[in-house]
This record gives sequence, C-alpha cells and structure tokens, in this order.
Amino acid sequence: MGPLVKRVLTAMVAIPVVLFLTFWDVTLPFKLIVIAGLVVGLLEYLQLAYDDQIKPQRSEGIISLVIILLPYIDPSTFHWSPAASILVVLFLLNLSFLWSQRTIKRMIVTVSVTFFGLAYFGFFGSYFYRLRELPNGAWMLLWLFIATWAYDTGGYFVGGRWGKHKLAPLSRPKRAGKVVLAGRFFRSLV
Repeated sequence: MGPLVKRVLTAMVAIPVVLFLTFWDVTLPFKLIVIAGLVVGLLEYLQLAYDDQIKPQRSEGIISLVIILLPYIDPSTFHWSPAASILVVLFLLNLSFLWSQRTIKRMIVTVSVTFFGLAYFGFFGSYFYRLRELPNGAWMLLWLFIATWAYDTGGYFVGGRWGKHKLAPLSRPKRAGKVVLAGRFFRSLV
C-alpha cells in the first residue's frame, strides 16, 4: 500500500471523527480526547529525541503535561495560573537532577528537550480548549484543521512533484517507533 493510499484511508477515518469532535459540546469526554491526543504527540516527540540519543524525561513529561492541562479540564477544581504550572513543571523536571547519573551538560539538554515538548504540547495545546470555548469556537477549530490539512496535503504533492531535498529528513515520523500509528492518527486530527 503506497503512502498516498494510506493518507486517503487515514483521512476517510479521521475527517468524520474530527468533525464530530469539533462540533461536540465542550464536555469532559471532549477534553479527555484532546488530552489523549496531546499525550500521544508528546510521546512521539520524546521518542524522536530518544532516537537521537537524547534521553528525555518521559514520565516527568507526562505528569507535567497533565499538571499543565488540569485547569482546562475543570477550572472550578483546578484553579492555578499558567505561571504556577511552569514553576511546578520546572520543579518536577529539575528533581531528576538529584537521582541522575548524567553529567550536568546531559541533564541540561534533557530538561530543555523535555520542557520544549511540554511548552509545545501543553501550553500551545491548551488553545484547543480556549479556542473551542469561544462563541464560534467550533468553526474556528474547523478552519484550523482545514488550514493544517491543506498545508500538509499541499506540501506532500508539491514536495513530491518539485521537491529536490527532503525537509528535516532525520526527523521523519517513521522513526518514532511504537507510538507512530496513534501519533499519525492524532496528527491527522490537527
């Protein structure tokens, strides 16, 4: 099965799911599905870093991602600010220094890579909730998905037809290991 056929089949499954989720009320199941997608995205990112001989902090990363996203699940129960989330996350990541056998240089790289993933999937990912909760949020999310799909599809066809050099050839999704199938599905949602 060629890559184009795989993309078409993924789109046939993903587009109805995305439409359903986009126009579904902002409820706990919607929020949990978004969190699941962001966790899979973070795992895929951390796996890419791991494949490049960087040992990111996976368990600390997942725990930190949940801490960042908890206020968006239930703001009445978890009401801390993004600044408080950043402090807690940095504290958790830096705790690993105490038990690590790595050099200070390796730990700085590890914490930096993990924190970048948290900023990308945690803080930027939280805008799925914020955007969806706006008065016309479902339509805005739909436009975000359409723009992303158009960009991805255009890049696939234009790059395949006229491209001479692959962009970021060493960070291809095929290298991501076990989480790649779930990652591709959630990436097709975004």
